[in-house]
Amino acid sequence: MLKPKLATVSVSFLNSSFAFTFFQVETMIEFKMQWPFEDEFDGLADFRLSNLRLEGEPDMKLHVDAGKYVPFVPRHTMMVGGQYVFELNESSFIDTIVLNADYRGTGSVYWDVKNKYSQKFYGTLNARLAFQHKGSELALWANNIFNKDYNTFFFESMNNKFRQRGTPVQLGVDLRLRF
Repeated sequence: MLKPKLATVSVSFLNSSFAFTFFQVETMIEFKMQWPFEDEFDGLADFRLSNLRLEGEPDMKLHVDAGKYVPFVPRHTMMVGGQYVFELNESSFIDTIVLNADYRGTGSVYWDVKNKYSQKFYGTLNARLAFQHKGSELALWANNIFNKDYNTFFFESMNNKFRQRGTPVQLGVDLRLRF
């Protein structure tokens, strides 16, 4: 088994600082990048790749084939997002408006050791709009904005198929008071 390796590379470009982090354990790779474009805008990207496969001799009793992907482990995940902060003038009741948006994706998840059943890549778009004043915040948010249909779990038992669907579109309001 390989020991985890961690490497960070930093780059400066047009007054912006970029940091790249790589993490590898056997056949899993992670790539993260975070950058400030301006004082008001920050971006974030994350990508993880997994190539985990079953090892050993085929087991006819359990119907396991070596070389198939490990079930329930996504082949890859990704996220791209950003945050924009609007600082308002002192005469305004609202001090700050913060807009966040991100797209999160999960690719190929196999649900059984034969890799017969799988969930193809899917992604959800999420957003949050917050109004801040001193120690209080009112936020409007939405998850899975386009109401993407996907499975979070699936299995077959006695020729019956069972699945748990992902969360449909969600809308919400948060109110936070800090004392």
